[in-house]
Amino acid sequence: STSGTEVFFNSPDVSGNLYVQDSNSGLEAVVTNASTANGAAVILDPTNSLGSDQWSLIPTDSGFYQFVNKNSGLDMNVSGAATNAGAPVIQWPFGSGQNDQWMPMSAGNGLYSLLNRHSGLTLDVPGNAAGTQLDQQTYGNVANQQFKLLTLRRRSRLPAETRFLGPAAARQTAIGKTRRIGVGFAAGWRLARFRQWRTVFDDQQFCVRHDF
Repeated sequence: STSGTEVFFNSPDVSGNLYVQDSNSGLEAVVTNASTANGAAVILDPTNSLGSDQWSLIPTDSGFYQFVNKNSGLDMNVSGAATNAGAPVIQWPFGSGQNDQWMPMSAGNGLYSLLNRHSGLTLDVPGNAAGTQLDQQTYGNVANQQFKLLTLRRRSRLPAETRFLGPAAARQTAIGKTRRIGVGFAAGWRLARFRQWRTVFDDQQFCVRHDF
């Protein structure tokens, strides 16, 4: 039998929001001026009370996610579906170009790089001052391409062992006081029964911790 504790992204029932914090500057990814307009820049800025600094991760497939801004309801997007390094990051309605999908990739120490599905480039912060617009660049394993995904109330980072699973990888059904979930392991898929569940985020049903 296998025992231990891991954390899984609760993708089918996502209802929470996160701060996306640049590990270099300590500032957040924020929609400028709390704009709700298409094309508004995603910049570095301190947290605010308007929701423009919070993002909901909505799974698409193959490990990619929409990053949906709480205030505007629009997605973090590479402008014009550009594939060149330095292209700016804005907000835009979700579409079919895949330039609004990002894969969180562990960089260690609870940090993540965010890979754009369309361009294959990484979310990047070209400066460390408030107001700096985010862009995309070739991955360089540097602090300005690594982000903390932080909970809202305690602003604590996700546990380092967090796994991001797409909707096909996590199907949950209640079974009495326990639940079952399809879990992907290196050896393949299996159903596991978990004894203990608790929500990691203040908004329920976002990320679930369990013992198995």
